Amino acid sequence: GGGRREDASAEDHGARATRNRRRVKFSDYAMQCATRWEGTEHTRRSRITHARTLGNTQLARLDVHEIDRQLINAVLAGIARLAPGTRRNRISFLNRVFAEAALDGLIDTNPMRDVEKPRRVTLRTHHVPTEDDLAKILRSVPDWFEVAVLLAHDSGLRAAEVAGLRWMRIDWTHKRVTVKDVMDGGAVRPYPKGKEQRIVPLSDRTV
Repeated sequence: GGGRREDASAEDHGARATRNRRRVKFSDYAMQCATRWEGTEHTRRSRITHARTLGNTQLARLDVHEIDRQLINAVLAGIARLAPGTRRNRISFLNRVFAEAALDGLIDTNPMRDVEKPRRVTLRTHHVPTEDDLAKILRSVPDWFEVAVLLAHDSGLRAAEVAGLRWMRIDWTHKRVTVKDVMDGGAVRPYPKGKEQRIVPLSDRTV
């Protein structure tokens, strides 16, 4: 009865049901891999972020062995708009998770086997606007948008950090702001990129 119910659940999500296979939820397995693999602290945090994000996709409720190439393609379509570097890392993480699952006997073949990763992104030379450039930008935007430009230019906040900034994070006395809340897909999440909040100074003109 339980096996048939789980098979029906898999079929509801478009996955092929397979009996007599050790059942491990993909979301749990991906997080286990992310936390047990060795690497620097930054690398481990990045893997955990990938595991947590993938745990919110259509793969989350499925067992590892229920995931086929069709489901993988749906996930890849969902990350198509990510930056090439992030997309490459997400694909690499997925590939390694399924390769590990094959070694653990959870699957026979890796559904990521033939997926191509985006090319490595070379670091670009960033252009820092001059004061003349900044003045032209400020003249071209509405008055209410000027503070966003100054937060980005003078304090180095990312666009999502500017959009998610809360009044409570501003320290007027010391002219600084705590970067913690980030606008992500129309909702505010309480942690910035890298999961570490930081305090940055505000210029007099931004204040």
